Amino acid sequence: MGGNIVFESLEGKNIVVVAPDKYRGIARKVAHELSKLENCNAVYWSIKHYSDTEAGFSSENWVVSIGNDSENSITKDFLNFIDLRLTDGGMHYGYDGNKAVIFAKDVGLSKEEFAQIIEEHNLVDNNKQLFTGPITGDTPSLLSLLILIPFVKLVAWPMVIAWGGISNKKLKKLATAISADLFFIKGEAGRWLEIEE
Repeated sequence: MGGNIVFESLEGKNIVVVAPDKYRGIARKVAHELSKLENCNAVYWSIKHYSDTEAGFSSENWVVSIGNDSENSITKDFLNFIDLRLTDGGMHYGYDGNKAVIFAKDVGLSKEEFAQIIEEHNLVDNNKQLFTGPITGDTPSLLSLLILIPFVKLVAWPMVIAWGGISNKKLKKLATAISADLFFIKGEAGRWLEIEE
């Protein structure tokens, strides 16, 4: 099967969003949002599907890899030449040419910074439109709980309970979704695709 079959009759920028199964929902949402941009067509592919068909890809195809270097071998390869544009709170994205990455790594090491980014971009109030609620299944109340963390410095227990109640796996998925949110909120998707906004 050729890598361009899905885009054979489509004009514009053809984008493949590659992600491991655990980020399938985020990847589909990213593909949907990218397809809303002018002259863009995007689809989600598993890592295996992408790897099996990459040889047939045109150099004109665009690729977004979701998941960090230990979760997605495509991200690992891309990080050799992509400079990251966001590296705050364990959330990352970057791009170069027609390749982009979106992922989270070491989120637990910068909990206050993570919570500050959520608050700074008003992600709790905008939750309905963003990846974090509908895709990860996390509710605005979970994000609200995270927001409290920097403000409970005088009382250590609420902070320990808040972070203790969130598994590392769930936190990484939430941070990956927020990285995707910020890729669009900050206009990076349009800049990467060279679309006037």
